[in-house]
Amino acid sequence: MRDSELSYYKHKDYDDPYYYPQYLQVDSQNRFHKFRLKYVFDLDPPKKGEKIVDLGCGVGTFTTEAGKKGCNVIGIDMSPIAIHYAKKLFKKYGKGKGKFIVGSIHKIPAPNNSVDKIYMGGVIEHIPNSLFRKTLKEARRVLKVGGEILFECPAPDHILEIFETYGIFVPKDHTHIGLKNDKLIQQEFRNNGFKIIKFFRLPTHVIWLNPIEYVLIHVPFVGKYFVRRYSGFVRKI
Repeated sequence: MRDSELSYYKHKDYDDPYYYPQYLQVDSQNRFHKFRLKYVFDLDPPKKGEKIVDLGCGVGTFTTEAGKKGCNVIGIDMSPIAIHYAKKLFKKYGKGKGKFIVGSIHKIPAPNNSVDKIYMGGVIEHIPNSLFRKTLKEARRVLKVGGEILFECPAPDHILEIFETYGIFVPKDHTHIGLKNDKLIQQEFRNNGFKIIKFFRLPTHVIWLNPIEYVLIHVPFVGKYFVRRYSGFVRKI
């Protein structure tokens, strides 16, 4: 990996104050945590015995839940802090086999055609396009024929994302260096040997705003400004 691609991993914002609130979200099963799980696991629920790799696993949001279902999971993240919390959560809640590795998401420690599913939850927005392509090529290598990538990520044009990007009313988010629109995400999947099975444009999890955005998303020309997240899954062909 080139230094330019590695530099975002070393950013000062990826510290304990960044990960600890995420750990608490998973441990407390709060609304945002359940929202993220729903729009990934509802696409294709994890099944006992499946081998699943969670790329950019963070504190183990998806590995922990898959472990509850008896899956064999590998979580990979470049942050030792994130892996520390992921191990802690999996030990507390996981039931299957769990392995957590500090490493790059484009170097998966698995044989060719050996993995049933890959999760990329809250990852795409943190990586440059060049690394996204490398990661998809590596994912295709380890997935079985018909294996799936399930993903979710924020949409770049939502008003809250714009506020975070420029630090308007809220602290500036320096970690979302790779925000991508829906067309680019789908194009990259197709270009790297995947068929798009489902792709959703979703409203925010905020209770009072969710039903409003659900309607506004479908309004021509302005709908993209009310899409908070994308989720979906693709299949290796």
